[in-house]
Amino acid sequence: MFLSSNMTCHSCVKTWPRKTCDRKRWRKKQIVWYNVRDVKMTSSLDDYDFVQVLIHDIHGRPKGRLMAKRRMRGVFKNGLGLYGGVCFCGIRGEITIHEDFGAKGNYANRYLKPLFNTLRPCPTLGQGRFKVGEVMCRLETLDGTLDTSTPRTAAEIQIERLQNELGLTVKSAFEIEFNIRETGSKKYFGHINEWSATGVVEKCQDTLFDLIQVLGDRGVPVDSVQTEYGPGQFEFTLDVEEGITVADNTLNFKNIVKTFLKTKGFDASFMTRIDPSLGASNGLHWNHSLWTSSGRNAFLDVNKPNKLSELTCHWLAGLVEHSPAMTAFCNPTINCYRRIGQPWAPTYADWNCHGRLSSYRVKVEGDNVYIENRLSTGASNPYLVMVCSLAAGIDGVKRKLQLPKEGDKSVLLPTDLESALQTLEADTVLTEAMGTKLVEYFTYCKRTYEVKEFAAFGKLSEEVQIEKEHEFYFFSV
Repeated sequence: MFLSSNMTCHSCVKTWPRKTCDRKRWRKKQIVWYNVRDVKMTSSLDDYDFVQVLIHDIHGRPKGRLMAKRRMRGVFKNGLGLYGGVCFCGIRGEITIHEDFGAKGNYANRYLKPLFNTLRPCPTLGQGRFKVGEVMCRLETLDGTLDTSTPRTAAEIQIERLQNELGLTVKSAFEIEFNIRETGSKKYFGHINEWSATGVVEKCQDTLFDLIQVLGDRGVPVDSVQTEYGPGQFEFTLDVEEGITVADNTLNFKNIVKTFLKTKGFDASFMTRIDPSLGASNGLHWNHSLWTSSGRNAFLDVNKPNKLSELTCHWLAGLVEHSPAMTAFCNPTINCYRRIGQPWAPTYADWNCHGRLSSYRVKVEGDNVYIENRLSTGASNPYLVMVCSLAAGIDGVKRKLQLPKEGDKSVLLPTDLESALQTLEADTVLTEAMGTKLVEYFTYCKRTYEVKEFAAFGKLSEEVQIEKEHEFYFFSV
């Protein structure tokens, strides 16, 4: 990743005044998110026969409905009714029965409200006979109150806080790692453990370039491709973007990769640790930097040690301070904790310049400075990674937290999902900043449909345990 001031600024344009963010005010705002790159992708309803109306749940999976064009003008005006717990279903699709959606909520609908400027073509859908588009949505109650617990809206709120409270914007990109194997034989695609092998890319180019073409047709711009150390493991990076667009593109990427490769006879999985015996995990590292309205990198001060500005030190201190609580959002499955403490993966709430063993890696490249959050795994939802990272960093700056010594190993990260959930709940500063309902629904969902399910299995052999993890996660994250 190279987050440079030379990059084109794809600005998010909002329709509300830039005043201090207030969650209640957010619930009533009319929001339009717009990306300069999307101008060419945005089109008229008349261009399509069907439109896929969608929202992403806490696992990063798209939920919604395929609608005929004749219905869409009404959907844009009035919304589309869908069960209120749509974003908080279980990892295997279980319908959530949290009381806010179930008994107390009367199992009622909430309403998907499309964001028109996210309307774009889906040329891989429709079998060549129908023109299909897709549009992203926010979720509202019947009276028009915005549901601020949904992952994308929660991320938007933190981006708005960054602007209103610190006067800054975030530019970022994810490093997306995943495994590919043949559906029938389960043979891994391309290689077993050849890291950064250009020969493998050349050997696999037919499939890889077909995939890149499909991603481009769907508005997901690929920046780089390389092999990773695990079996059939690849890393893709996408273009650096400003604001929410990077998370939108990353989730689109994950879902397009799965569906496209399936048509080619392959399974793609973002499960964190496919095979514990092979020593490689899938990460979803978030590289980010903060920028002023004048186009200056706020992380950079050429007169300071390692060129890190005072703001950077406070921001990093916030990330380190809240890392144990952030672990739940960044490592959201039982399987993720096979990665914590392993080679090339975080063990402590710590930071380092350029080193790959810490939770946060500071990268200084000439007069460019940015931070890599290495805590997040392939199973994580990029919206939630942004939510917790931005909330933690903002807290560090506002409270002027002091940065621990580089490489300080005094605080261990949680080593299992239940411990991570408890640590998250205990960090009231972070949970209140992110939204208590988001945390409540997330922890409920994870405990009910994963922690308790695995506990009910009792003591399992290692072989059976990993089989169960595959059953839960291989296709679900």
